[in-house]
Amino acid sequence: MTIARIALVAGLAVTLAGQTMAQSVPNQNPSFEQTGFTAGGVRAYSNNSDAEARARTATDGLLPAVTPRTGLRCIELQAPIGSTFVGYTTDIRDFFTSGFPFFDVNFDYDGGDVVIRGWYRIPADSAVNFTRNDLGDVTAGAPAAISLNVKGARDPNQNNASLDPWTVQDAFVDRLIFGHTDGEWREYVSVWTIADIRARFLTNGFDPIVDGKPNRIKITIGRFGYGTTDVQGTIFWDDITYQQLPAVVNTCFVDFNSDGFLNQEDLGGFLTAFLDESVPSGPSGTNAAPCPGEPAPYDTLGYAADYNRDCTFNQEDLSGYLTDYFGESENPTNCVPG
Repeated sequence: MTIARIALVAGLAVTLAGQTMAQSVPNQNPSFEQTGFTAGGVRAYSNNSDAEARARTATDGLLPAVTPRTGLRCIELQAPIGSTFVGYTTDIRDFFTSGFPFFDVNFDYDGGDVVIRGWYRIPADSAVNFTRNDLGDVTAGAPAAISLNVKGARDPNQNNASLDPWTVQDAFVDRLIFGHTDGEWREYVSVWTIADIRARFLTNGFDPIVDGKPNRIKITIGRFGYGTTDVQGTIFWDDITYQQLPAVVNTCFVDFNSDGFLNQEDLGGFLTAFLDESVPSGPSGTNAAPCPGEPAPYDTLGYAADYNRDCTFNQEDLSGYLTDYFGESENPTNCVPG
């Protein structure tokens, strides 16, 4: 394994839509312009060779040639030799700051959704391949993506939850990048909902009351090869940005799937959860959590169909939900029809 500590991003950009979220690590180098260890930032990670993950310029004489989207530099991720992993990660300590903090970005468990933006470029003659069989198993390729690891609860260095597009049987597989862009820069936008992040954290056995709340996010820009023999292509990245949106106060209490709209999916989802003999746990848009004193996993996750949010599950939840759902459907006051 080769780890080239290249100081490129000392705190990713945190400005989006006119709002700026405070971060403990200053936004020094979002477009990979700075080099040298003292600049702080991410490290290039490769199981094989420094050349698989490296900084590039328009005049470095390397192939395939590239013109960075902004400034003088961008980063390149080649096909990982041996179909392993290659990428850049913020999981590196700043040894020049008291306490040796990581360059991971700040995260607020009580905040809102997390938004990752960036720009990528794949030459037409160096396409990133990715194929799966009828069973969904990967048969070739090393697609690109940006993954997040939520950290800081229980143990400051412990990974509490992984939001990983490379887990192909997971819901996030649609965030993988493959094919080519005809050599043009294209924007990548990945929104990770706070509901998903909390659900992963709780499902992994962490309790925000007992273990504390995670407080930072490790960002990884990479390619994963799945152990296949056919791995091709090159991808370039530039201008990676991070933002956590403000927490959203939900005033539509019958929005079961918490998507911001009221429709048949909410009614169907609530009825399914209520009638399910296994009694699904939260999180949902209609439940309270944590619920101390209830049996696991409801003590930390609550009951999905606990509409009156009293940490119990009974007919009052059903009758209350149906009354309010049809009332909001006929005369919306707190909900947005969708």
